[in-house]
Amino acid sequence: MLFGGNSIVLGDNDTGFKQNGDGNLDVYANSVHVMRFVSGSIQSNKTINITGRVNPSDYGNFDSRYVRDIRLGGAATYKPANNGMTWTHQAPSGCVYSGIIVQDTGSNSADNIGGVYYRPVQKYINGTWYNVAQV
Repeated sequence: MLFGGNSIVLGDNDTGFKQNGDGNLDVYANSVHVMRFVSGSIQSNKTINITGRVNPSDYGNFDSRYVRDIRLGGAATYKPANNGMTWTHQAPSGCVYSGIIVQDTGSNSADNIGGVYYRPVQKYINGTWYNVAQV
């Protein structure tokens, strides 16, 4: 491959730099277009292998994707209509149990579980709180 005008050839005739329009600089290795420099960005057409650290100057483009905090949302309760029977309850999707309601039945008697408290698990991403969904 011969680069032609507006180019710098290194070594043989198929490796080097070529201007490809105003502000575009292409890099070729063995006739393969491997990289482009454009005003404000770099485009790699091949895998980039980095041995050392990558220290970005602006973390905003990827820090916003990660969970920054976790909390429990507002409490809700479940109380069966009649505690004189056996009952079961499953916390709603994304919620965890945070307490129980104990009913005192008097002396010399077992206490009853009169209900449960549950709260949604919430995650904080990019300035917004989201309820966690159950898988």
